[in-house]
Amino acid sequence: MNKSFATTFVCCFVLSGAVFGQEPAGDSGAATYTADVPAVDSIEPNWAPLGKEAEVVIRGRAFSTESVPQVLIGGKPAPWVNVVSDSEIRTMIPRKDRLGWESIQVINPDNQSIPVEQGFHHGPIPSGWLDRTGMRLGSFADRFAMGGSTMYAILLLSVVGLAWFIHCLFYLRPARLMDESSSRQILALLSNGDFGEAQKACERDKSLFARVVLAGVRRSGESPQKITEAIEAAGSRESAHLFQKVSYLSNIGVISPMLGLFGTVLGMVMVFDEFANQDGPHQVLLAAGISKALYTTVFGLTVGIPAMCAYYFLRGKVMRLVTDLEEQAEEVTRSIARRS
Repeated sequence: MNKSFATTFVCCFVLSGAVFGQEPAGDSGAATYTADVPAVDSIEPNWAPLGKEAEVVIRGRAFSTESVPQVLIGGKPAPWVNVVSDSEIRTMIPRKDRLGWESIQVINPDNQSIPVEQGFHHGPIPSGWLDRTGMRLGSFADRFAMGGSTMYAILLLSVVGLAWFIHCLFYLRPARLMDESSSRQILALLSNGDFGEAQKACERDKSLFARVVLAGVRRSGESPQKITEAIEAAGSRESAHLFQKVSYLSNIGVISPMLGLFGTVLGMVMVFDEFANQDGPHQVLLAAGISKALYTTVFGLTVGIPAMCAYYFLRGKVMRLVTDLEEQAEEVTRSIARRS
């Protein structure tokens, strides 16, 4: 009876191990190898002078010791790799002549890894705000280059948008479009019925207000309705011209994100094409490729959002100018009709 009970107990224990997915002891190493993802904890030294190579020690965990893992420095394979243990690797950082950080990534033969950003710095690590600004500019230049040719089109739009915004700020000055002294002089001449001098003053002035008044003065002697129609038509033309001038910023605000999205989609197509015919998991490398492709969308939004803000700001200025112009046009219409 006791022997039968012991045999039954042993059989149940073996079966329970099979049910719960326990593997033989000989395969435990393989299970651990695929489950553990290599990660970089520290790099010593973590910087080198510009123009010089540097031998570094990478410390972390779960580095493959059965076959040599791949070490990527800024996305490119290291010149040589020496695996000391599963937590230490020695490699060489190639020379670089530009200041900035560079990522270091360890990839096991099963393509498992955790990317580490800003792992190694070329040149002294920045300490003051001036050094940090230079580092950010260098980092921006690297990310700009990752975006490809689409980034240059967006950069061109950003330069054109900034230049056009400055132009509109100078063009939409109230003193330029409706000079107060000239307006008072023209209104005084119209009040006195001196239409000939008022017409000469408008032709000399060439401002927006003068052009609108000139359309009404040329109709002096006709019915008040004809004068009103001429002034309203001139005012509508000038208003449409102002709105069209500022609408170019709206176009830039719409086109820039579209270009960024186009660059991202194009980059993702290239990434998927590159990995479609390769074997094995490539989750990390695929994520890195998509991350690079998204830089164009970020840059497009960075240009498009300020362009739209500038457009709405200038449109508000145009609406205020048009409102003031309508008030002045009503007074001009009354003065001409009263003296005609």
